[in-house]
Amino acid sequence: MPDDYGYINARVRVMHSKLLSSKLEEALSAESYGEYLRVLTETDLAPDLGDATAQGAGLNELDKALSRNFFGVAQKLAGFGDGNAGREIGLLLSKYDLLNLKAIARGKFSGRGSDEIEKSLIPAGTIKPAVLSGLAAAPDLGSLAQNLNVVGHPLANSFRTAVAQLAGDNDLLAFEVSLDQAYYSEALKRSSDTLTSYFKRDIDGANIMTALKLKAQGISSNADRYFVAGGKEVGADRFAQIASGSGGLDGLAAFAGLSEISDLGQAESVVRTVLLRDAKRLYTSDALGIGVVIGFLKEKENEVALTRLIARGKFYGVPNETLRKEVGNGL
Repeated sequence: MPDDYGYINARVRVMHSKLLSSKLEEALSAESYGEYLRVLTETDLAPDLGDATAQGAGLNELDKALSRNFFGVAQKLAGFGDGNAGREIGLLLSKYDLLNLKAIARGKFSGRGSDEIEKSLIPAGTIKPAVLSGLAAAPDLGSLAQNLNVVGHPLANSFRTAVAQLAGDNDLLAFEVSLDQAYYSEALKRSSDTLTSYFKRDIDGANIMTALKLKAQGISSNADRYFVAGGKEVGADRFAQIASGSGGLDGLAAFAGLSEISDLGQAESVVRTVLLRDAKRLYTSDALGIGVVIGFLKEKENEVALTRLIARGKFYGVPNETLRKEVGNGL
């Protein structure tokens, strides 16, 4: 397998051409859930739909189909390169491990069942779906930490330490940030210039959302423990400003306009849009580097999220105009 992004990116561009893109607009206009599924069967998702199109099937079957499809895509990407390219692609995919581990921990912390937890997972990382299901089924966070250690995941030690911290302070946000700190600290050490730039913007987005959550909760003291180092625009001082409500959002180049938004949900939407836009830019500007992989993977993630969102709207009969507003700038 080559350590050559020229070859790898040629393969990725073929996969990119099969993204739903234009079909999502047609899917959004479908008059029923059944018609929506018909549109999906005309896309590259068709081989994975399986039970989702069977009589009596519902959203659970479609979610599983989308998960199978995304995992298959991730496995293809992981197999495209070795050497430095393979390691970088592995770093990108392991970000989904981070997201999934946080989602499982949130579920366990709030007492949700394994079935409900699994619906929130994105099985596109290095942890296989069957192993993810086993982690989601762990009876508690302590057992989850032990199971992760058995799997031998790179975040296992950090996860175990974070679980012990959570047991002492009951601070779920601090728990999640500690995992972010562990992941990004290692990722930045092993990244090329393009991937480092991407991670730095990702860190900015994470810090902005954490600071806004602290502001909403009225937590201004000891804010530095929630800060993830390594971002482009959001340093420790700006982070503290945002968290305290004394400014910090003005003057941000990439995340302009956030200072006018007071709703956390809207702020999160802006951050997601910025990160997707930057990833798309890398797809077109980094022809011989990992930017093509970054852009494709982010667009695939967005495709799965939009497909799920539209599916729920069609299944529950949400008017097209309302659903279009919910989709927003995602198309």
